[in-house]
Amino acid sequence: MRAARRLAACRWLPLLAAGLLLGACGRPAPDADEAGDDAPPAAAAAPSVNTALSPPVPAPALIRVSVTGPAATQKLRTYIDCFNDLDDRTRGSVTQYFLSFDANGLGAGRPVPVAPSALDAGALVACRKRFDQVAAQTPRMERIDAAGADYIARLTALASPLNDAATYYRQQDYRDDDFAKGRVLHPQLLAAFQAFIRASRTLADAVELEEQEALPAQLARLEKKEGRKAAYWNLAIALEAQRAVRVIAGERFDPEAAKQQLDAFERVAADAMAYMDAHPRERPPSWNIVAEYTDSLRRAGKARVRRVRDAAPYTEGERGLIESGSARHVAGTPHQVMQAYNGLVGMVNTAI
Repeated sequence: MRAARRLAACRWLPLLAAGLLLGACGRPAPDADEAGDDAPPAAAAAPSVNTALSPPVPAPALIRVSVTGPAATQKLRTYIDCFNDLDDRTRGSVTQYFLSFDANGLGAGRPVPVAPSALDAGALVACRKRFDQVAAQTPRMERIDAAGADYIARLTALASPLNDAATYYRQQDYRDDDFAKGRVLHPQLLAAFQAFIRASRTLADAVELEEQEALPAQLARLEKKEGRKAAYWNLAIALEAQRAVRVIAGERFDPEAAKQQLDAFERVAADAMAYMDAHPRERPPSWNIVAEYTDSLRRAGKARVRRVRDAAPYTEGERGLIESGSARHVAGTPHQVMQAYNGLVGMVNTAI
């Protein structure tokens, strides 16, 4: 099936961050980020048109830059922290709603969609204020500043239909109007979510481009200042994981090249573990969990490479897990890789 073949992302940030596979009347439509801003949403023209969301690969978490670095990296840190805080929670809430939405629409005798979680208004307001502040600061980072402003605007626009849907399904108001409001809210929520996903992709892509210079420079400063100690290895393991995941989270890749990248990650991980074992007092508080996620990423990465190398199809049971939103439990999926990677980056970030 075409939709099943597109479960994995083809490129690093652009499609991983998009993640949407939207269908109308049983036929897949373009990914949200593939349509132009002027293109009508798949379901907006007619509320009766049914839509479905295939389980997306999670967007990769962004590695933090140090607040003690140059002004540019301090500014970048604000965008990274807000993105990591807001993006995954928003995606998770709305994705579960779409995954539970019946392809036949809403009505008596059909499954009731899972109520999405309302957006955290306080977190949104705080990040909007921080984005406004750093956008006015020097140095100017025009691409990121513009992407950040659009991201907050799209997220704010998503808040209204999302919060309405959260209240509507949580309070079971559909029992009083036979899903009439649900049919109105669904295309609104879909259109706002599509716009948010495009903005998310653009901001993450812009930040990651800056990070390609900022993070290696930060690692070099750490090595020069204090040598290859705990802070160095904490960041080094995340950077090497990022390089590996850029390859193995894609839909197609050279298994031998991917194996070499995984081997490089394992070498850095082994050196990091050896140092931390020899210097237990230097370990960050999060290190034990970093080690656990490192092992998880090793296993998930190797399973992913084997899946692609052997062209091993998913079993019927595995397909069922994937389609139900539990792809992270299926060996060889990019979803499982990204879960381990995001967990690793999340723990590493607590010590940066």
